Amino acid sequence: MHHWSTCTWSTLAVGRWADGVLQMEVPKLAFEFDFLQDCMLGIASLHSQQLLPDPQQAQRQTAIYRARALSSFRNALTNLKWGTRKYEAALITSLLLVLLCSKDYALDDGELICVNWLILYRGLSSVINLKTYEDISSLSVSPIFRRELAPLKESPVIPKVLMNMVREIDASDPDFAMLECYCKALDALGLLYGQLREGGIGPALSIRVITWGSYIQHDFAVAAQAKRPRVLIIMAYYVVFMRFVRDLWWVDGIAQQEFGKLIRLLDRRWLPYVEIPIKAMMMSKDEDAVELILR
Repeated sequence: MHHWSTCTWSTLAVGRWADGVLQMEVPKLAFEFDFLQDCMLGIASLHSQQLLPDPQQAQRQTAIYRARALSSFRNALTNLKWGTRKYEAALITSLLLVLLCSKDYALDDGELICVNWLILYRGLSSVINLKTYEDISSLSVSPIFRRELAPLKESPVIPKVLMNMVREIDASDPDFAMLECYCKALDALGLLYGQLREGGIGPALSIRVITWGSYIQHDFAVAAQAKRPRVLIIMAYYVVFMRFVRDLWWVDGIAQQEFGKLIRLLDRRWLPYVEIPIKAMMMSKDEDAVELILR
C-alpha cells in the first residue's frame, strides 16, 4: 500500500488527468472491495520488481495477489448493479487487470500477452456495457477511461497489404464470417497510423496504443486466442506500435518479447503479409522503424 501511495500510482497512465483516480479513488474503493485491493497491491508488487536487484520474493507476492484478484473479481461480476460503489470498483479493476497481467504473467507455451490483453479488455467491455459510455463519464473513476489526448486531425491510414488481405476473403473462406471484426480492427489500427503520422512518438500515440484493445470485438479476441492467421497478422502490425510506447514500465519490452513468438505461429504462406513489421522490429532505431512503416 505504501509503495502504491508513494510511487506506483503516478507511473501507470499517460497524462495527468487520471491522477485523482489513481491516487485517491482507487485506494478508497480498495478498502471496501477485496478484488480491487488485491489488484492494486499486485500492481504495486509488480512495479517493485522493476526496482529490485533480486525480485524473486516480489514475484511470488505478485502471483498471489494476481490469483486472488482474478478469482474474487470473477465472483464479483456475477452480482453488479449500476450506480453502486461495487460497480465503480469493478469498472476500475477490469482496467487495472490489464496492467497486472502484463509483465511477469505466466502463460502457456505459444500464448501471447497482447492476445491476453484483448480478452481482458472484453471483461472491461462487459462491465461498461451495463450502461452507456455517457453514463460512465459521470462516475468518479471516469477520467482513467480516456482513449485519446485529442481528436485526430490526420486521416486514419490502413496499410494496403492488410486491406488486400481482407478483400481476398471470399464466401467459401472460414474467415468470411469475421469480415466485420477484421474491418473494425483495421479501423482501430488506422488510428495508430494516423496518430504516428500526425504527432510522431509521444504521449498521444502511447495512449492510443495501450487502449487499442478496447476497440476490438469479442469475436476477434476469440479468433486471436485460436491463433487464426489473419488475426495474428493484424496483431503483428499492432505489436510494432507497442514498441513506440513511452514512459510506461508495464509495457516496456513486451513488443520485443512477443513479436518473435507471434511470427513463429504463422505458416510460411502468410509471411509476405508481415514483411514490413518484421523489418521494422529488426531495426535498432525507432526513427528508422517509424519511417519504414509510414512509407
